[in-house]
Amino acid sequence: MGGDPLRAIRQLRGAIYHVHAKDTRIDPHNREINTLLETKSNERVAERSWNYVTLGYGHSEIWWRDFVIQLKQNGYDDVLSIEHEDYSLPPIVGVRKSIELLSNVI
Repeated sequence: MGGDPLRAIRQLRGAIYHVHAKDTRIDPHNREINTLLETKSNERVAERSWNYVTLGYGHSEIWWRDFVIQLKQNGYDDVLSIEHEDYSLPPIVGVRKSIELLSNVI
């Protein structure tokens, strides 16, 4: 809801035990009207202020590289669980693209 995950990692140093690799894309037009406190179901993609998307479709590869670096620098060097909820891509395609992105940044 507008927080910065990279800053949160630093604050949670030593308390991170499991990480979901999950991305979101914010729709600027819908956000201006609805805010980020989204109440519409995930299936209503075009009407939502934000949506879950395949890794790299919300945050850039550079951001994901920073995410992985921050995790490692702050004590987490374990599994990144891909959680696919992108309604715009078939699950197998989205997971493959996510694996490719994470392979590039790890």
